[in-house]
Amino acid sequence: MTRKVAAPCWSCCHQSWPGEQVFIRWDAWMWTASDGTLTLALTHPRYGHSKRYQVLVRGLPGEDTLQHWRQGVLLDGSPTRPAQVRCLECRQGDALLEITLREGRNRQIRRVAEQLGHPVLRLRRTAIAGIGLGRLPSGAWRQLHPPEIVRLSRGAAH
Repeated sequence: MTRKVAAPCWSCCHQSWPGEQVFIRWDAWMWTASDGTLTLALTHPRYGHSKRYQVLVRGLPGEDTLQHWRQGVLLDGSPTRPAQVRCLECRQGDALLEITLREGRNRQIRRVAEQLGHPVLRLRRTAIAGIGLGRLPSGAWRQLHPPEIVRLSRGAAH
């Protein structure tokens, strides 16, 4: 039987178990599944699953900066795909953004934020493929619900 678990992770460590794939990001998602095809479909950028983040950036980016990010920024000689970017709140001169990507280049959010003049202070993935962490506290985990597994499996088949 396939075991699928979604969990936020406090530490930036990498563990693996026989026959399982593990995807870990700092204070965000850890994906564990014995179904390697499903894991690949969820984590590889070519499948275009949305990944939502909360990002605290230094300074207050203006609407023109946010619009530039939304349209795509030149990174490594090619433009990034359009992103959904919105400001959730301003905190002591810094901004908390919600960013949704459909690609995942290496350190993309950090690199784009730096390029736009607003370095990342904190980054947390809050959802992948439409499944959010909700109120799950950092360090906790939960098994995916059967409807979530069915929806993810359908998406992996495409």
